[in-house]
Amino acid sequence: MAREWPRILVVDDDDSVISVMRQFFATAGYRVEFAQHGGDALTLVQHDPPDLVLLDLMM
Repeated sequence: MAREWPRILVVDDDDSVISVMRQFFATAGYRVEFAQHGGDALTLVQHDPPDLVLLDLMM
């Protein structure tokens, strides 16, 4: 059975934050998804819940 890396959902409206998070987590081997709007994040979570959500509360 192949190992499946944890999936992280990053929710932030700042492109620079998304860029840094993408580099950091992808380099560490995580599967990373991004959403720039709360509604998009909810859709992703409902469809396929991630292992971790990093959420910018001040969007």
